[in-house]
Amino acid sequence: MRWAGTVAQASAAMQKYESEKDIAKHVKQHFDAKYSPNWHVVVGKNFAHHGTYEAKTYMFFYISQIAVLVYKLG
Repeated sequence: MRWAGTVAQASAAMQKYESEKDIAKHVKQHFDAKYSPNWHVVVGKNFAHHGTYEAKTYMFFYISQIAVLVYKLG
């Protein structure tokens, strides 16, 4: 399953990097390499989102107080 390692990747990135930008970059590079390009990752505190998406191309979760949004566009 595509999402099985997502939380683990995000968690590992949070331990390795302090910057939200670097965490997002790490997760994006993992997804682009493993599941083909066009993945987008947003990492931060206190944000919301709303939109439509195709099945198996979207995930939103929290680790502690950090939100992670992963989606494929294109």
